Amino acid sequence: MALKVQKQWWRWLLVGACLLAITYFSSQPFAEQDLRPEIGRHAGLVERVRELPPVSFSYSGQLVDNRRAPVDFIQFWLRKGTHVVIYEALGLSLAAALERVNKSSTESLGRHSCELSFLGHLNIC
Repeated sequence: MALKVQKQWWRWLLVGACLLAITYFSSQPFAEQDLRPEIGRHAGLVERVRELPPVSFSYSGQLVDNRRAPVDFIQFWLRKGTHVVIYEALGLSLAAALERVNKSSTESLGRHSCELSFLGHLNIC
């Protein structure tokens, strides 16, 4: 019995950690999250991205282009990838924490965790 309680506790701790991470990073101004100076130090990576087939699109009124601004392009995908990962971690940890609430709905919770991560990502975009 104590082992089950301990497992539940850790699962809720993971949910809390995800929520804290989302809250912390969401409260930071963009200037503090700007990775472009660090990305720019990796000239080989920047050059490889520039050599990829041309990819460009408009996002939030600005052009994202791998050839004209490869550093911005890399930062865009790093930031969006991080959103997907953290919201997926939140969804999966929440599904795991709620697993014992109703055993019959475990499959539904797993499916909803993926939906939660996707909707959270859309909200950030």
